[in-house]
Amino acid sequence: MLSLDSPRWKELRQAYGTAEAVPELLRAMEKEDAQRVAMTTSGGGSKSVWHDIWSSLCHQSSVYTATYAAVPYMVSVAEKGSLTLRLDVLVFCGIVQAFGNLVGGPVPADLIAEYETSLTKVVEMSRGIVSDAVREGLLDRFPLNSLVQSLLAIRYGGDATICILDRLGTGNDEIEVECSECGETSFVDLQSIPEDMIDRDSIAQDLKEAMLLVGESTGEPNRDSNEDIGEGSNNQADETRWSSVSIVQIAAAFAATYGDKDLADKIMLLRAAVACPSCDHQFMISDGILWGI
Repeated sequence: MLSLDSPRWKELRQAYGTAEAVPELLRAMEKEDAQRVAMTTSGGGSKSVWHDIWSSLCHQSSVYTATYAAVPYMVSVAEKGSLTLRLDVLVFCGIVQAFGNLVGGPVPADLIAEYETSLTKVVEMSRGIVSDAVREGLLDRFPLNSLVQSLLAIRYGGDATICILDRLGTGNDEIEVECSECGETSFVDLQSIPEDMIDRDSIAQDLKEAMLLVGESTGEPNRDSNEDIGEGSNNQADETRWSSVSIVQIAAAFAATYGDKDLADKIMLLRAAVACPSCDHQFMISDGILWGI
């Protein structure tokens, strides 16, 4: 991990030029969180610092060489910090992974290696972070769809389905899709899909199977049945079975497991079929999703 006293920060870039001021932002982040922990409170305190961190290191989805140097320090502090800080770091890493567009690269190889090591730590912590946030009622800070987005982005990167998850909780249910047959683009309103294009039984079964896999890997209770669906450990090995199901199913399963069945149902509608308005070719919404930053 790059020392905050290293002269290399002057060689790195952030949104407004050289990154020599970034170590002070990271020190301020750590100081504010230490104060938060000392006061045993979970909210407030870090908004101004995080505004500057986002503005400098992930500015309108642009990321910089200093971003890769800063993340390992963020993660190191978060490992022993408050839940609020862990949430901030999880979402920051998720947005970088899903949407980050490197400006002013390349990133030195040693910083990439340290970044990837720290990201592995975030993956290991992520499910516990989301579980704790749900249990302690911190979803006003980051809604569940944004946390699920980050949880999956640090594993799978900028998959199109992952990139639209934060929009599904805002009331904006229009998804831009592209027909795989003719290339025509159109918009699909998830709330206006014809019922004959939705295989409800299949969707329900897909969600049930994914919830079992997610529950086994988190040890979280299945809130639909109020039964414990597994006492699995919170480690990456459990996730090897996720490859047998789609990201849509896993995202919906996490939403349902953490108590938001409405969000889960909305995500699962991405597995419904639509017909291209130009050529009438039918395709699954999730297969045609377009997204832009």
